[in-house]
Amino acid sequence: PFRTADRIPPRGDHEPGEYANLVRRAMDSFKRGDLFEVVPGQMFYERCETQPSEISRKLKSINPSPYSFFINLGENEYLIGASPEMFVRVNGRRVETCPISGTIKRGDDAISDSEQIIKLLNSKKDESELTMCSDVDRNDKSRVCDPGSVRVIGRRQIEMYSRLIHTVDHIEGRLREGMDAFDAFLSHAWAVTVTGAPKLWAMRFIEQNEKSPRAWYGGAIGMVNFNGDMNTGLTLRTIRIKDGIAEVRAGATLLFDSIPEEEEAETELKASAMLSAIRDAKTGNSTSTERASARVGDGVNILLVDHEDSFVHTLANYFRQTGANVSTVRTPVPEEVFDRLKPDLVVLSPG
Repeated sequence: PFRTADRIPPRGDHEPGEYANLVRRAMDSFKRGDLFEVVPGQMFYERCETQPSEISRKLKSINPSPYSFFINLGENEYLIGASPEMFVRVNGRRVETCPISGTIKRGDDAISDSEQIIKLLNSKKDESELTMCSDVDRNDKSRVCDPGSVRVIGRRQIEMYSRLIHTVDHIEGRLREGMDAFDAFLSHAWAVTVTGAPKLWAMRFIEQNEKSPRAWYGGAIGMVNFNGDMNTGLTLRTIRIKDGIAEVRAGATLLFDSIPEEEEAETELKASAMLSAIRDAKTGNSTSTERASARVGDGVNILLVDHEDSFVHTLANYFRQTGANVSTVRTPVPEEVFDRLKPDLVVLSPG
């Protein structure tokens, strides 16, 4: 059975501002030519007071993702994930990956989302991040795929999640004769999007500079079918619970022109959905991303006059979301309609 911790953990393995200093150390490595990019992370801690299964339900509600999972590992250890990123997928001889790099915060509505997307697509830094990741990914595939079969079939595609907008490339190749899904899996280990480039130098930097072990972070979870096909996702946006303490690791892709404070803020943003799931499960609050309409219209009768435009039903829908009773009548409106409906409010549609 799940047991809570009898201690309050620290905020994380970095004090505020320490991750920004780590970014500055990485920038020194960029200047020397040791690295092109690197993806170090920091850990956040939270005390768990509710069942991990309830946290998993909250996370699925807050941050639905293509690779969601909940695993009881035994000995009071649990993994809860909502990963956005495919690691390796193999169908027959076709191998695919979808590296994610380039991140921006969601807007408050569809209009501000579109403005954020434009800003993300116009960012040369975010474009360089993804280009570098895809170049390394294509190199990984070239080890096990037929010559000429590795290609980018989707470039800087937009994927939207509860709090973040990402850019994603879609890359495929055809496995050589004698190669199988496990060869494809191992040739990509571990993903450039959680290590960097060159991979070995990036992993050395991470080993020397991260303050805590990654454990399950940056690994993969998925399935292998009896026919040899494979579908795996990266263990990102993952909560590890051990002895009642939740660990949430998040990283940022660093380049030579990174702004340290912005990269630190990005790691906090990436971790926020997981931390909210833990806190909301504890308090019983609804998810912070739900945008429930205020029921200010309960008991209000609205007469909506239709002037033969194409927007009247959309307007009626908005009013009904407030709890109001809406009657739509085509103009001209007979006087007896007013006597019968006794509206509290009369709204004239455009037209």
